[in-house]
Amino acid sequence: MDKYRSLLNERAAVLTQKKATLAPERAVFAEVITRTASQSKETLTRQLFREDQVQQIFEQLDQVRDALQRVNDGSYGACCECGGEISASRLQLLPETPFCLSCQRTTELG
Repeated sequence: MDKYRSLLNERAAVLTQKKATLAPERAVFAEVITRTASQSKETLTRQLFREDQVQQIFEQLDQVRDALQRVNDGSYGACCECGGEISASRLQLLPETPFCLSCQRTTELG
């Protein structure tokens, strides 16, 4: 468990740093939307892409924090959907994952 706690803490630190770097851009984003009439399509596309990156970082950080909570409450490594064990190789690759591979596929296919 300590190995995964370490991986999750490292990931949280990286994402927190990225968040701190990119978060100020979120405030600017609203202003950019109001100026879109005078901007080129390319500039707007770049800004929208950047906003999407910021949103992904926020979501990843939430997932890491949720995983750390599961470590703390003893449920880490168990699939949040079926309760089965998440493979060690999957946790090594994606330590924040709440699902086993089977449930992840089912979730993605909707």
